[in-house]
Amino acid sequence: MSPSKRLASASSSRYFPSRVQIGARTERAALEFLHANGCRLVARNVRFRVGEIDLVVRDGRELVFVEVRGRGEGSLETPEAALPFAKRMKLWRAIELYLLRQDAAERAGVAGIRVDFLATDGAKWTWFKNVELRSGG
Repeated sequence: MSPSKRLASASSSRYFPSRVQIGARTERAALEFLHANGCRLVARNVRFRVGEIDLVVRDGRELVFVEVRGRGEGSLETPEAALPFAKRMKLWRAIELYLLRQDAAERAGVAGIRVDFLATDGAKWTWFKNVELRSGG
């Protein structure tokens, strides 16, 4: 890559954050939101071949798997529409693997599990609790 292209690439990334940077920023903000609402972080960005879990938190005695989505102002797609059936199935498989790999110490005190969907438009958060992953396909 020529120095001028490298400079253009570096300067544009400074002014226009990548999807990864935006996603990381959104997940950090989501974690702050969840913490302010009484949740405690267990794990983040848990990756398996079948999919990824954005956040795993404890909400009281429940273990909560959180999918985080953000959309900029003026986007045609709502955050809720950002979780199509195929993505829900990948998330479901990742959750199954996560639970299978937990040891007894990690399960201690857990009374139940749920899946939440946390969406933002940049100004406010919408928190959907107990989302059904295996329906709607």
